[in-house]
Amino acid sequence: MNKVKTIALALTALAATVSGQAAAQQFYSYTNVSVNYLDWSDGTSDRSNWEDYAYLQLEAGAGYDWGDLYGFMDIENPGKGEWMYESDDDKAEAFRVALKGTVAVNIGESHFNYYASIYSRSDSSFSYPVSTSYYEQNLVLGVSYDYHTDFGLWVKPYVGAHYIHNSMFGAGFNGGMAGWVLGYNFQLGGQKFMITNWNDIEFARADEARGYTAFNEETHLPEYHKTNGDSSGINGSVAFWWNATPDLTVGVQYRYANQMLGNATYQNGTVFSAKYNF
Repeated sequence: MNKVKTIALALTALAATVSGQAAAQQFYSYTNVSVNYLDWSDGTSDRSNWEDYAYLQLEAGAGYDWGDLYGFMDIENPGKGEWMYESDDDKAEAFRVALKGTVAVNIGESHFNYYASIYSRSDSSFSYPVSTSYYEQNLVLGVSYDYHTDFGLWVKPYVGAHYIHNSMFGAGFNGGMAGWVLGYNFQLGGQKFMITNWNDIEFARADEARGYTAFNEETHLPEYHKTNGDSSGINGSVAFWWNATPDLTVGVQYRYANQMLGNATYQNGTVFSAKYNF
């Protein structure tokens, strides 16, 4: 078992233990399942060879007097995927799974927290030149901060050390990661709306992990293990949500990334979403 998985299991066990002890002092919780469709821009498809795809997402979060928990699972291209499928033939056919979990533990009575997150992504395709499916796992350990207002705005920035394990170039420390999640709740015409934004910034990245996939301008085919990316990258989404009913939320998201998602270029698209809230 690699180091990242060992740490992840330890964090999960710790979070479960603390949660069990503090369950009676829960401040909030939510769970939803959503259907989503990501439509990449034409320029992104040309530069990165990405394909549009649909995905299902299960999302949940909870807040306690000791801190917060959050997690999601994405199932991309549900019903598709074949063993050892050649991903370069048609990425729209690759079945992928993405998982993320975060925990923020309060530091005393302050608004600062000990922060940890883990993100894993894999797909069913055959990855040349490595004869295995693509896999990546990211672990961030650091601190975060909670900021809330009385008019509906909340912001949670974080910063931490970044450790990565990738099936193409191996594992190791990859500089740091910083970012935030924020939201703004408001009403208009008697309807409830929300604007959200999540943003991750990688910095001081290792040479081995910089834009490890690039595309040849003439053949438009990927060139693997090519270290031509920047030392930093950005990844995020801005979303507008309409809480139509207590059970139903619909929204549209602007998805963006630069020097991330395995490509040394800018990428952007639109996500259309419908959530059922439990």
